[in-house]
Amino acid sequence: MFSKLTALITITCFLFSFILAQPLQASLQARNEEEKAEHALSGLVIPYAYGRISEARYYGSGRVVIAVQDMHCHPETQRNISKIRSLLDGKYALNRIYVEGAIGPVDTSWLADAGDKELKQHIADSLVDQGRLTGSEYYSILSNRTGVLQGIEDEQLYKGAVVQLDRILEKRDSVAPVLAGMKTHLETIKEKYYNARHRKLGDLIARSKSGTVSTGKYYLLLKKYADNLGVDIEDYRNISLLLELTRMQDELSYKRIGTELQELVETLKQRLPYKAYNVL
Repeated sequence: MFSKLTALITITCFLFSFILAQPLQASLQARNEEEKAEHALSGLVIPYAYGRISEARYYGSGRVVIAVQDMHCHPETQRNISKIRSLLDGKYALNRIYVEGAIGPVDTSWLADAGDKELKQHIADSLVDQGRLTGSEYYSILSNRTGVLQGIEDEQLYKGAVVQLDRILEKRDSVAPVLAGMKTHLETIKEKYYNARHRKLGDLIARSKSGTVSTGKYYLLLKKYADNLGVDIEDYRNISLLLELTRMQDELSYKRIGTELQELVETLKQRLPYKAYNVL
């Protein structure tokens, strides 16, 4: 009996020391890192209309680095980025905002120092709408934080890319007629070789590009073409997911969603501090 008990204890110690110890340690470490990340970002509330926190990690430092994902040349996104910058700056007094597409300090004083505030706002809004001003630059200008932006690009690589872009733009006028000729030639080929089914598919694509057919309907019809050709739409994961979401959308009760959303708002109102609720 004693020998069996000794063997059982030995096996238990072996399992814990050599098999379970590392997974348990990793699990505890992951949780510890999660708690530290939560502590570093405690009190930070990003209004859902501006964006959302998708991930947080702890790397053993007290320094907090926040990466904001960008959608270039999209005015609404750039304004939301500006609002996020403003929120973070107001809470943490940012001493540096690192931006892509620039080298070294980014000087925005050329517009930030304009004396006429209304004119400055109008010019900044116009540049954002044209895709010529980023959300970070927009914030820097309107907040007069002219020294806060710092470019993170590698100077040699970035300048090389700018030179290449300049060459492309220089040749744009000469390339445009060639592309137009190719398009005309393709239309001739289509008239010669396309059958009724091809033309119908081409018409569907054209209507999708013009916005006269919804995205959901477009991909549902596209799936029918794929099925007829023996193409498995499951091989195209993103399209497959979109079709699944479209199907789920048809099954949703928007009246019930509205009711549940109101209930959620009331619950948040009761449980959240007023300041946090007011931000939402």
